[in-house]
Parts: sequence; C-alpha cells; structure tokens
Amino acid sequence: MLLLLADIYQRCGMFDKAEKSYRKIIKLKAGYITAHTRLAMLYHGQGQLTKAEPCYRQSLKLNNNQASVHFNLAATLQELG
Repeated sequence: MLLLLADIYQRCGMFDKAEKSYRKIIKLKAGYITAHTRLAMLYHGQGQLTKAEPCYRQSLKLNNNQASVHFNLAATLQELG
C-alpha cells in the first residue's frame, strides 16, 4: 500500500512526499528491493545523482540480477564523471 502511495506522489510531482514514503518503506522493510530502486530512480530523475548512486547499489546488493538497475547505475556513474 505504501509503495502505491509513493508511486502516486511521484507521478503527481510531489517528490518530497514520494521520497518520504519510499524511505518509510525502507525503514519498515530494509530488504525491499523495489523501494530502493524506485527511490534511486526518483533521485536520478531529479538529477540528484549522488543520492541515486547508493540506492542503486543497495538494490543490486539485495539482488544483483537486475539488468535495468545495472544500466541505471552505469548511467549515473557516467553522468557523475
């Protein structure tokens, strides 16, 4: 339920509320890969690359078999130089 709410906030451009919701999910269930990935994507989409990178890395630490997350992390690292 919280994930759906966070996604709705993000789609409505309510990025602060989306971030808080994703963080709440992670606090409640640290191993929830989707929350880490979507938080990373939220940061990435806002150009907050230094915040996106560790979220992508945590998602991959939880499950290294995510091609799209590898791609997004690579793009983030490239943008960071």
